[in-house]
Amino acid sequence: MAELRRICSSYSDVWMGDSDDYEEDHGWIDEEGETFAEMYWPLGDDVAADHVADLSEGETAITLAVKFLRGRGATLPSSSHWMGRGVWYSTPEFREDDRVREESYHLRNFHPEEERRIFELMGGRPARAESY
Repeated sequence: MAELRRICSSYSDVWMGDSDDYEEDHGWIDEEGETFAEMYWPLGDDVAADHVADLSEGETAITLAVKFLRGRGATLPSSSHWMGRGVWYSTPEFREDDRVREESYHLRNFHPEEERRIFELMGGRPARAESY
């Protein structure tokens, strides 16, 4: 059986001190991730129904992932140009008292073409042409 597509979440916190002093912490919010199981539809299938609600006709793993990322406030790909798999998507930094937090979302078990298309839909640009 194929691995389910997942989106895992992580955080990075920075506490600013009085001058150039700071403390940093980072880790997983949800290392297992949320699943998107378009291949296990229709809705009656327990695997998909447990993880994805409100799937409209015609939605795919790509559109669900983009909807999920945007819904969490993720707008920033980790690279401005497509460099291959492994790109993650972050929220703009936000401040809570003396802490600055950034949350990031990581695609797992998506097909390479799905990852590239998600990157494009999230505002990334195609790979740069090699110059010789």
